[in-house]
Amino acid sequence: MSRQSKKNYPEFISDRINTLGSSLRATDYLRKVVLSKSGEKVGIVRDIVFHGHVFVGLLIGKNLFIDSKFVHSVADDAVMLSIEPVTLLRGKIVFDADGRQIGKVKDVVRRHTGNDYESILVKKGIFRKPIAIPKSHVKTAGKNIILNTSYEL
Repeated sequence: MSRQSKKNYPEFISDRINTLGSSLRATDYLRKVVLSKSGEKVGIVRDIVFHGHVFVGLLIGKNLFIDSKFVHSVADDAVMLSIEPVTLLRGKIVFDADGRQIGKVKDVVRRHTGNDYESILVKKGIFRKPIAIPKSHVKTAGKNIILNTSYEL
């Protein structure tokens, strides 16, 4: 190998590998856009989390940790997840079964740290208290949230 080409490749001291090949480095994740299963932007990778020597997840933005088991793939432009994070429900507009706009999701009441929730807190206006709508009343959650029941606020 010529002197010039050695600049592009690290020297190896390893019994396991002798090339980086398709290996990913931690810096390959940093500052990448993170997309949900449906392509909705979740945020930007701020940090990579290891437990010992094992990659366990990504810190997205200021306050979201995504477990590595939910990372589907890493491309040049983005990190793709295998889930729709429940945190993406915040800010979505909620409509009841009759098509009336109920309000916006203020918060998500979660059961635990997994990707599941018990209810959404929906707020109609700035001076109104949010109401809790159980997950069982949610028919679909996409760009907006559609309920399977009628609501009067």
